[in-house]
Amino acid sequence: MVIAYCTGWLLGCEGHLITNQHCIGNSQDALNTKVEFLAQSTSCSMNDTCDSRGECPGPIGVASTTLVAVSEELDYALVRLGINDSVANYSGLYEKTNGYLQLRSSGAVLKEPIYIPQHPLGYGKRIAWLHKGQPGRIESLTVTECRKDDVGYYIDTQEGASGSPILATSDHQVIAMHHCGGCLNGAIPAQSIIEDLAAKGVLPNCSVATSAGQ
Repeated sequence: MVIAYCTGWLLGCEGHLITNQHCIGNSQDALNTKVEFLAQSTSCSMNDTCDSRGECPGPIGVASTTLVAVSEELDYALVRLGINDSVANYSGLYEKTNGYLQLRSSGAVLKEPIYIPQHPLGYGKRIAWLHKGQPGRIESLTVTECRKDDVGYYIDTQEGASGSPILATSDHQVIAMHHCGGCLNGAIPAQSIIEDLAAKGVLPNCSVATSAGQ
């Protein structure tokens, strides 16, 4: 059995998770997807680095998901989480995982500082935020290496980071979703994801921030 790792995140308050379409491409992929939360070190000790594939499994998770929407063009897959003994209900899930993320309706701003939580190579969670010793930022709104008009940045990512949220340092809202490595890494703009989900009638409740910082 081939095991592949990607990064996903809770979107809105109804039990949805979003990642890349090249991670979950169809309903069967969704059914076979195992989701783990809090897959990370329990301390900042150098002896607790979680630096091998699957070394730090998350204590909370679900064994399968249900596909809600998918877009090859925008490289996203939205799924809804199944419920098992470790997640009694969605409210309980958010309490255990420190809540959910929201998309910024206006998207990214050129030169704004960002950070990227991710699971590179299937390792425990890393948070990338520097480029050459300086805070990473949005470098372009028109990257074309993988698709037209991606959001671009130099902050490091690796295989397994696909689907990571690009978070604005100013308000911690999701301004894009990572999907492409290159000379400038590329991410799908948040506003494009919002528009597509809304057009399909499946935009989750609470998934779009109503104002800065919310």
